[in-house]
Amino acid sequence: MTAAMLSSRPRIKRPSRPRAKIGLTPLIDVIFILLIFFMLATRFDVWQALDVGAGKAAHAESDIRPLHLIVKGEGRYELGGETLEAAGVTARLAAALREEDRPVFVEPGEGAAFAALIEAADMARAAGATKLAFVDKAAAP
Repeated sequence: MTAAMLSSRPRIKRPSRPRAKIGLTPLIDVIFILLIFFMLATRFDVWQALDVGAGKAAHAESDIRPLHLIVKGEGRYELGGETLEAAGVTARLAAALREEDRPVFVEPGEGAAFAALIEAADMARAAGATKLAFVDKAAAP
């Protein structure tokens, strides 16, 4: 075979393996979707600890009488038999706690929402209460 014959011979080109290409467009889409999800699902509230006293099985008699703050529905509260609006609770509690450091019992009344109980606890803390407990007379034996 001569050189002319070898050069005129058709060469069969074998197909090379296609290179796997990773498309970045779907990856970027997924990252943006996750970013948007976490931005919408994250809450930026300021969390604070709330010390809550737990009840004990045995009762010890005490000379100090607690303040009972009863949370009623529709933004009304009862403190010492006196019905108050939300604006007057902190001032009334602060006046009662100024005389003597007494525990404050937050009690749900008829139609009280859980959020209202937490607001009542916040008002008691703002008034200067150092001892706070949630009580439920309906659940007592």
